[in-house]
Amino acid sequence: MIEIRSIYAIIGIPVAPSATPVNVPTDVSFEDVRHIVDRRCSVCHSAQPVDLTFGPSPAGVSFDTPEQIRERVARINERAVVTKTMPPGNKTNITELERAMLGRWISQQK
Repeated sequence: MIEIRSIYAIIGIPVAPSATPVNVPTDVSFEDVRHIVDRRCSVCHSAQPVDLTFGPSPAGVSFDTPEQIRERVARINERAVVTKTMPPGNKTNITELERAMLGRWISQQK
């Protein structure tokens, strides 16, 4: 059976290492997450985006309020942490540490 990582490599999609950086804080607060989301996600995913490439709230997703962020925890995890397909082409330069912090915070919510 071929792994997804292998398929990505075959078709030329870069796949970042899956190792979590060792300097991820033990506890990640919502304020930490909000800061990451504001800098790396809300640039597009907002009712009033800074980047107008995709228009307001691409795919109907906005992160303007804490409730909107909390409602989409599973989607944030899948797209930004697991598959790393957001932001597209890493347009906003989200770091591996920021992805790991999102993942840590999400795991703390369960």
